[in-house]
Amino acid sequence: MVKDAEANADADKERREKIDVKNQLDSVIYNLEKTLKDNKDKFKEDEVKEAETAVEEAKGHLEGEVDVMKEQIEKVNQIAHKLAEAMYAQTKDEAGGDSGDAGDTGEPGAENEQAKAEDDVVDAEFEDIGKK
Repeated sequence: MVKDAEANADADKERREKIDVKNQLDSVIYNLEKTLKDNKDKFKEDEVKEAETAVEEAKGHLEGEVDVMKEQIEKVNQIAHKLAEAMYAQTKDEAGGDSGDAGDTGEPGAENEQAKAEDDVVDAEFEDIGKK
């Protein structure tokens, strides 16, 4: 039995690597699909089409060779990064516009004062008199 295990060690290692790479590819496909589903309206139409095409192509290689699956992982990751950059840029633009509006009101701490008024936090000191 030990001899069989030793004889098949290389085949087991290759099979394990293939399974790990397949799982990784499946994971990046799922994450990109989820990103598209949740934020489709935030991307340009050509970005969405490119991502959907990459997902379909990657799905076709789930049962392929390890090297091909690794290439697909890289391709899907690159597209996911482009989409993330687009989302970040859009969020940054929106946040930049909002902060400019808040500065125009002349009350820079108005939001903090309102948040403090809504909190029911009591600042208190205590002394443990049982251990004196």
